[in-house]
Amino acid sequence: MEKQLNVFIVAGESSGDIHASLLMEELRRNRPNLNFIGIGGSRMAKSGLETIVDISKISVVGFAEVLKNLKFFKWVFNKCEEIFKTQKIDLLICVDFPGFNLRLTKIAKKYKIPVCYYIAPQLWAWGQRRIKTIQKNVDLLLVVFPFEKDFFSKFLKNVEFVGHPLLDLPIFKEPFLNFEERDDTIALLPGSRKVEILHHLTLISKLVELIESYSSKYEIVIPISNFENEILLKNYLGERIKSVRFEYDSLEVLRTSKAGVIKSGTSNLEAGLLGLPFVMFYKTSVLTYLIARRLVNLEHISIVNILLDGNYIPEFIQEFAQPEKIFASLKTILEDREVYHQMQNSFHKLRRILGEEGATQKAVQNILNYFNL
Repeated sequence: MEKQLNVFIVAGESSGDIHASLLMEELRRNRPNLNFIGIGGSRMAKSGLETIVDISKISVVGFAEVLKNLKFFKWVFNKCEEIFKTQKIDLLICVDFPGFNLRLTKIAKKYKIPVCYYIAPQLWAWGQRRIKTIQKNVDLLLVVFPFEKDFFSKFLKNVEFVGHPLLDLPIFKEPFLNFEERDDTIALLPGSRKVEILHHLTLISKLVELIESYSSKYEIVIPISNFENEILLKNYLGERIKSVRFEYDSLEVLRTSKAGVIKSGTSNLEAGLLGLPFVMFYKTSVLTYLIARRLVNLEHISIVNILLDGNYIPEFIQEFAQPEKIFASLKTILEDREVYHQMQNSFHKLRRILGEEGATQKAVQNILNYFNL
């Protein structure tokens, strides 16, 4: 009988929960003797994770928000270190979530635990201050965007491009629906984290009002990740809730809606890969924004614009994220078929850039081979 091996795995947001769960399932298909412990959400729990902290507890965003929760994060790191110290952990797998995971790699190395980082920190956006942490503490780096291999290979020996795991999901293999085939719905995505939704509440409420006034034809659909977020939005929207429907399957909403208004993040990539023309927005605390503006060295914020290297998606950030401007851009998408088709054509290019499906399998083969599991 094969010896049981313990893998400590961490994801810190809903998209990471999906990708980590697929990775766990594929690893266990190849090595049934693997036991998983760590931090994740419901998807990872269903895939067999022994959860020490739920994803919702650590899923904060922004420098200001982290500062407010320092005591809790200290407790979480101490809990992880206690497990590293007292249990035999054969491998740490970090999935995205760099603010937390990069620090965790330092703790793992204190106990000589091998480290794999899957879905690399976006240091090409945030600058190279953290590159030494990766150099010292990460044994194998698995990247999901083609240009990342060239970037990280300047600093690390063991970097592999495996493709993007979104393409492993069946829904991303379907052809784009054109304007006429799509439902008369507008996807409105304020974020999956409570703190993001709080920053966007006023904006969302005004957008709902503007869309209502524009046409009774369109229903507004807000995908939500948990019941708490649904209650938060319902309470704030009040009477305006009549024209809003809540759904838990965000990908199906993106696949079938006519257009979208979507906060910056992974949901931008999901929308693009599902052929949904959309407008991007993002607001955060003043402190977080001021710090980020000094650190980020990119012309664009949306990953779609970054990958396509152009201004394909309208971006409205911080003080420019005004509901009237966002709505005007949304209205153009709905009324101008040429704009609509141009956006969808650019999204076909996005699919080609990211390559073929099979990222999860490639990631697992790299992990098994490199760490000799």
